[in-house]
Amino acid sequence: MAHDPIDTLGKATRHNMLVKAECSCGNVRYCRSADLMMVYGGGVDPLKLKFDCSRCKPTVKITLLEVHPEHFPKD
Repeated sequence: MAHDPIDTLGKATRHNMLVKAECSCGNVRYCRSADLMMVYGGGVDPLKLKFDCSRCKPTVKITLLEVHPEHFPKD
C-alpha cells in the first residue's frame, strides 16, 4: 500500500510532525505543524512556507520531521 505524500499542514498535523526551517548559515528552528496550521490553515504546503533567518537573511530550507511528542530535537 502506497502512502500519500505529506503535502499540507493538515496532513503533517495528523502525523504529529515538526517543520524544520534550516538556514545555510546553520541557524535551525523547529515549529509544530499544528501551530503553523492554526496560522496558515490546513491546506497550505509546508514546504512552501517562507521563513526568515534572524542571522543572515538568505533562503531557508524546509524539512518535515516525524517525531514522538516527548522526543523533540535539540536546536
